[in-house]
This record gives sequence, C-alpha cells and structure tokens, in this order.
Amino acid sequence: SWRRQPDASVGPRDHHVMAYDVRRDRVVLFGGSGARPPGADRRLSPTDTWEWNGERWNQVATTGPSSRGRSAMVYDEKRGEMVLFGGGGDEVLGDTWRWNGERWRRASAKGPAPRYAHAMAYDTDRGVVVLYGVSGTGLSKNRSQSWSQASDGIVSDPLKDEDFGFSLAAGDFNGDKKDDLAVGVPGQAAKEIVTFAAGTRNVSRQGKSA
Repeated sequence: SWRRQPDASVGPRDHHVMAYDVRRDRVVLFGGSGARPPGADRRLSPTDTWEWNGERWNQVATTGPSSRGRSAMVYDEKRGEMVLFGGGGDEVLGDTWRWNGERWRRASAKGPAPRYAHAMAYDTDRGVVVLYGVSGTGLSKNRSQSWSQASDGIVSDPLKDEDFGFSLAAGDFNGDKKDDLAVGVPGQAAKEIVTFAAGTRNVSRQGKSA
C-alpha cells in the first residue's frame, strides 16, 4: 500500500527528473520548477540535486546543470553514473551532464539538437543510453491549424465555461482509414464531442452530441 512520507525538505516542484542509481541504491532527483514565492513574478528555478535513500531526502549538490525543466535523466549501468540531457528554461538546452554520486560533470561530446520533453532509456544489451523524442523547435507553423468553437463548421456557438478542448482523442472515427481528432466539450449542456475529420487536403469540421 501507499504511505505518505513526512519529509518535505525537497519542496514542491514539477517538471523535475528522477532516476534510480542501481550501484548506490539511491533515487536521484534534479531540477524542475519550484513554487512561486508570494509577490514574485516567476517561479523558483532550483538547480539542486537530491537523493532518496528509502527513508529520507538528502541534498547532495547545489551546483551542476543550469536550471531547467522537462529534461531527461537515466542511469548508465555500464559506466555507473547518471546521464542527463537537455531540457527547457529561459532557452532550450542541448547539453549532457554526468552524475557519479559526488559531483556533476559536463560531457564534452557532441550530442542531439537541443530539446525538451524527450525520453531516455538504457539499453542493457548494447550498453548505451538511447534518447528519443521532441525537438527543441517545437510545433511547426507549416500547415498548422488552430480550432475553437468559433471555427467555421462547428455546430454550436462558444459559451463561457464550456471547456472546449478539455479532452482529446485520435482515431479513425468515420471509417475512412484516416486519423480524426475528437475534442471534448464537457461544460456544454449536451456534452458535445466535436470531431475534426481528416480530408484529402485539409480538415473538415463536424459536430455531434454525445
């Protein structure tokens, strides 16, 4: 069963990274975004490193990688150290860092393009760290489209607190072997689901009530 631990020394944060150090039997945590102090314009950007030993959190470093969120970190079993790459903060980052349990060291090797919200895993068969995922360039404006309840073709008018886009689902809903997008509108009295059906060149807009 779950048991809540009373130790709150790390402080509230999100978009941090955590990974398990097999050799030292520790969970390692780095960075993320902290709480916003009263009256402050921005949230705290911690650059601290913590380790969980099964009983309590211990702060083990305050220097190393710059402040960032949505980076990725994984334990490299072959080399016995953590590997951290990328993340986002004031800019999208593309640096690689290694944690050996005592200090961070920035790797000199070139790597992938800067990015955040990516994923990393360790390949035990080949003894390498594998990275996959989002590029730092983000969504492309090329052929992009924006939709709302005010868009042409949607059968209902936008009203306050309808939460258009609260939930999303993708799939071939009309059987034409092309992916469609369903957008939930839970705040509407009819609990409408708006379906954007893929066309040959663009996207047609259809609406139906659940």
